[in-house]
Amino acid sequence: MKRKTIVQIVGILLVGFMCIQFISCKPKEERTKLRFWHTYTGQRAVAFQHLVAEYNRTEGKQRGIEVIAYYKGTIEQLSNTLNHEDKSKLPNIIEVTDESAYLAYLNNRLVHAEAYLSEEELVGYVSGFLDKGRFTADGGTYIFPIQSTMDVLYLNGSIFNEFKAAYPDVQLEDLHTWKGLYAVAQQYYQWSGGRSFIAIDDFPGYLMTVADQYAIPIVQKGNKGVQIVFDQGVLRHIWDFVYSGTIRGYISTSESSANYQMELGRVVCYLDSSASAKWVPASYKNKEGVEKPLSLIVTQYPNNNLNRVVVPGDVSGVAVVNQSEELNDEAYHFLNWIARNQNIYKMTAENVSLPVHRDVLQNTNVYEDLLEYVSSKNASLFVTYTETYAKATTLNWYSTPVFYGSRQFVEEISRSLLQATREGKIFVNSLMAEGASYEEAIRTAEADIYFEAWMEELEMIRNKY
Repeated sequence: MKRKTIVQIVGILLVGFMCIQFISCKPKEERTKLRFWHTYTGQRAVAFQHLVAEYNRTEGKQRGIEVIAYYKGTIEQLSNTLNHEDKSKLPNIIEVTDESAYLAYLNNRLVHAEAYLSEEELVGYVSGFLDKGRFTADGGTYIFPIQSTMDVLYLNGSIFNEFKAAYPDVQLEDLHTWKGLYAVAQQYYQWSGGRSFIAIDDFPGYLMTVADQYAIPIVQKGNKGVQIVFDQGVLRHIWDFVYSGTIRGYISTSESSANYQMELGRVVCYLDSSASAKWVPASYKNKEGVEKPLSLIVTQYPNNNLNRVVVPGDVSGVAVVNQSEELNDEAYHFLNWIARNQNIYKMTAENVSLPVHRDVLQNTNVYEDLLEYVSSKNASLFVTYTETYAKATTLNWYSTPVFYGSRQFVEEISRSLLQATREGKIFVNSLMAEGASYEEAIRTAEADIYFEAWMEELEMIRNKY
């Protein structure tokens, strides 16, 4: 009996050992891999990898998905890979430029968000951010937004408040319209003894946004593509502001960066992206050349009128490569999850950009956490976020519609206007050297023939595209 009992015990132990061995040798549950190629570095990459790890630990685990995110080089390298590599070797999600995404869209390499996300899900995004990735008026979203920057007006509050003491009627709100800004610039020119009031760093963005503010965009989307529209009335408004303002000295079109001009005290304010907040100078030189601390004011981008506030933004997005229905669906599910994750502010804060989903933008707790996060980093970041974050869902966003060569086109028409202003300034100086008064020289340089010559040049540029 004892021997039988011992044999039974040994048998039970042996079976148990074999079961343990079987369980331990059984392969772990395989998850479907989702590959994401990006350009993120530094703290942005760290913050993004934390989000990916959270997804894999929670939502991804439930869905049997594992996202693997790789740094794969510069945006140019990834864009080249998207359009020239065999599609089977491409990842599921890739960060690319807008024109590269457009070319891949033409070659049927991408799938749009509307095929995999419901209308209810897409309504949660700020519409202007999605619009950047739509190549036609009624087409799908092929560039999915991850974050967006906003152009703002950076103002040296130290000089501005000193200037206001001499002109009590001047208010900060005057700078919210182009007309008001021009009038203030004229007064400042007189008060400062001939110094420019404003510089424009993102000139292509300015040119395209102002046309959209007048509701006649230069590049207009159609059902199959885009058309270029040069409305003479709109362009005349732009010409009068930039050309006349520059030759009179109110506006600086110097090739030096705008923040450097502010640091030297050459301008009081400038237009630039929110991403440039980290380079705003902490001090400036006054008229006597003495270095003074700079009290920064950040305010909204000027508009044609305040009934329709349109601001330029630059969306950083990704494209989903067409692999299979299952993988495409999981790719968009992951993107939708990450855009709505409250901790995405830790990633967007690193380059002073904004989250793209209203659930994050309108969350008071996220906003407070963000301000606490950036306040320890840089005072300029804090002031910039205070202005931009709270307004992101209430403004009309504008970004130039994409076509192949669109970036080059916008830069080319911008250069044509800047060249006209340089020639105008030289012309004014030459007339004054010949004995003409300042006003006589200005009137001569503002003759309609110079605007008409610019319009003819624009037509030549349009014919190229």
